[in-house]
Amino acid sequence: MSKKITVTTDNIFADLDLVDSEEMKKRSDLMSEVVKGIHESNLPQKDIAPILGISVPKVSALMTGKINDFSNDTLMNFLTCLKSLKK
Repeated sequence: MSKKITVTTDNIFADLDLVDSEEMKKRSDLMSEVVKGIHESNLPQKDIAPILGISVPKVSALMTGKINDFSNDTLMNFLTCLKSLKK
């Protein structure tokens, strides 16, 4: 029995034939960087929320990958806020 192999692109959203797949890929990449920065801060969500200027439930939405809850601009702003923690 042979296994079927499907060759895909580096964009899962395009593979799923979703509208605005490039935009979603960019947002997904940004979100991954923000989540990584939050993890690296070693701060609990209740302490991250005021740094990012959002509520704790919004931090939770961010951490659980609710990609449609955040724009690229918002995610870029979060990255800027998290960068200030490293200084």
